[in-house]
Amino acid sequence: MKSALICGLILISCFKGVSQSCPNIGFEDSSFVNWTGYTGSYNDLIGNMTVGIDPTRHKIISAYPVMPYDSLCDTLLAKVAPGSDFSVRLGNSNVGARHEKLLYTLQVDSSNFLFTYASAIVLQDPGHSITSQPYFQITLLDTAGNELDSVCGKIEIFADPSIPGFIQSQSSGGFQPPLYRDWTFGGIDLTAYEGQSVTVEFTTKDCNAGGHYGYAYIDAGCYPKEIVTQFCEGSTDSIRMSAPIGFEYLWNTGDTGQTLSVLPEIADSAYFVTCTSSLTGCSFELSTTTEPTFYYDFGVKETSCGEAQIQTTLKISRGSIANFYWDFGDTTTLGDTSNLMTPTYTYPGPGVYVVTLIADDGLGCRSDTLTDSVNIYFPPQADFIADTACLDHTTIFNNLSEISPNVFNSFNWTFGDGSTDTAYTPIHEFDQDTIFLVTLSIWSDSSFCGDTITKPILIRPRPTASFYNFEPDSCIPHEVHFINESSYKDSSTIVSYAWNFGNDDLDSIAIPTYTYLQPGIFSPSLILTDTFGCQDSIKYENLIRVANIPTADFTASPLEVHISDAAVYFTNKSNDADRFIWTFGNENNLGVGTSEDDNPNWIFPRAGNYEVQLLALSDLGCFDTASLNIRVIDDRLFISNVITPNGDGVNDAFNFIGDHSSMTNFKCAIYNRWGTLIFDTNNPGFNWDGSLHGEIVSPGTYFYTIEYDGFNNESFSFKGELSVLP
Repeated sequence: MKSALICGLILISCFKGVSQSCPNIGFEDSSFVNWTGYTGSYNDLIGNMTVGIDPTRHKIISAYPVMPYDSLCDTLLAKVAPGSDFSVRLGNSNVGARHEKLLYTLQVDSSNFLFTYASAIVLQDPGHSITSQPYFQITLLDTAGNELDSVCGKIEIFADPSIPGFIQSQSSGGFQPPLYRDWTFGGIDLTAYEGQSVTVEFTTKDCNAGGHYGYAYIDAGCYPKEIVTQFCEGSTDSIRMSAPIGFEYLWNTGDTGQTLSVLPEIADSAYFVTCTSSLTGCSFELSTTTEPTFYYDFGVKETSCGEAQIQTTLKISRGSIANFYWDFGDTTTLGDTSNLMTPTYTYPGPGVYVVTLIADDGLGCRSDTLTDSVNIYFPPQADFIADTACLDHTTIFNNLSEISPNVFNSFNWTFGDGSTDTAYTPIHEFDQDTIFLVTLSIWSDSSFCGDTITKPILIRPRPTASFYNFEPDSCIPHEVHFINESSYKDSSTIVSYAWNFGNDDLDSIAIPTYTYLQPGIFSPSLILTDTFGCQDSIKYENLIRVANIPTADFTASPLEVHISDAAVYFTNKSNDADRFIWTFGNENNLGVGTSEDDNPNWIFPRAGNYEVQLLALSDLGCFDTASLNIRVIDDRLFISNVITPNGDGVNDAFNFIGDHSSMTNFKCAIYNRWGTLIFDTNNPGFNWDGSLHGEIVSPGTYFYTIEYDGFNNESFSFKGELSVLP
């Protein structure tokens, strides 16, 4: 079987200073950031491939510390592109019909109109049909993955020893000698895609049969589509113009290099260059008119800290500065000048000074007056004190350090318990009552100008606040005696008590007595302070409940009832009560009873006057009473029909049983059988003893009539016979 190995590499990290719009396009971060990797088999479409970087098939290679070479390519093929720090090997020398891709997407604008690449290719040649050979490809795609330009935006290289530039490897490693092509540069003009996102896809494949491999080394870059021209007006140096890297060049002067140099006396002339991609043959033209440029960078760095010195530096983009004219802005002397490149000047004291520089290159290219300011400061002196230092209490460290106000100062505190802080005046809480070594370090603008101080801080134990009260919850006025059980340690004593009884009423004695005059639920608190200023506090939530004294009140309807319908409805109008006890009458009333309903109804069984009492109670045991009189009327009459007026105490008189109190307009008359009136009265409580004119009437039958108005003015009339017996 015919076989050959083509060793190749695509590299672009040789293009240093690439556009910021193409970050890491040349693997300058030594990573695959912004690149997307795929791995799969020969015939896999990208949608069927595995997404991700495989470190055995996507490998970053560094040119440091020594440039590596590919041993399969006569050890002549560098693995990193010329002038580059990093390149990538896409694929490897293993077989198995493998397929690799690397993709980079960029948004096209004027800063990256030119995409450039470099490649060195390694392909074994098994002699298969072209669709089964190992190969290498570069393709320009749109966001949907479609080819944008099959002529200028696509390169396909299959394993073929007849392709110009490929060399037959003489390496003995492996079972077949390889073919390889050294680093080749190319580029794609993206101007037509301005404002669009495009993707550049690099692809390597083994042969389809799986017995031969292909891989490549790649690098990339992106640049503006322009000619860079540099020279200083008045300079005798040649004017140098540089076309974009990665192409073949033809200038209108006939020159074919990437750069063109001309004499300065022909400045302001127009120059043209045609840039052609060596791999696709596609080209474009650039033009420029030479204009003078001068680049510089100027800065002043303070290194004061008591010595009041500065260091000055100057950077330029090209050429060299021949003369320096410094003025250090020190108004106390005329000797504050220098002609050195990087002078050092000692100032008399702290302050802000203006430094100026005029520089030239000795050829008439003179800078403007460059200006910067320096801030000179004196070394800090660290000092601090701590306020009340108590256990579990925030301690404030007051910074008393002397520092220059015109410089940045950093503060580093260590508290001796493993904690640190960087605040100017930190607040810290210690969790042990012992001595801590607290250190303050101050640095003024740099790590070499500073001061440090360490002080012992004694953290004292704090007192323990505690109290209780004996009295149960009650109603106003509620007097509470607070029992103070607070304690303290060591040599301290309690010097102040701050009581709050839960209603913003305060006291400062050790054992207070307080009377609550308003209802509510109260959370009293106590704050203790000892002789060292250490404090503790305690608050008992919802400790004391004080209620209003209940107000008993009710109405009844009706207040007078007839025995025939003796139901009375009671309406409770009490306040601040939680439960109620009703008593309907007393022990002398046969109808006595009780109820605990809020609004009871009660039916009285007998006539009489009843005192109804309401007892209104609170949950705290406070109470109040109210009472009303209810009158139950029975105006029915029970009339006897026989009397024996013989003085034996039994039926000696004629009367009736009934409630006289409700009767009005009462009339009673007694007649003999001849109709003669023998007795009459208007008193409902009468008793007729059977006499007429002082003498007992003869035994016999008599007749009576009774008339009266009763309950609710209802009229009643009764007639009947009365027997008088001896």
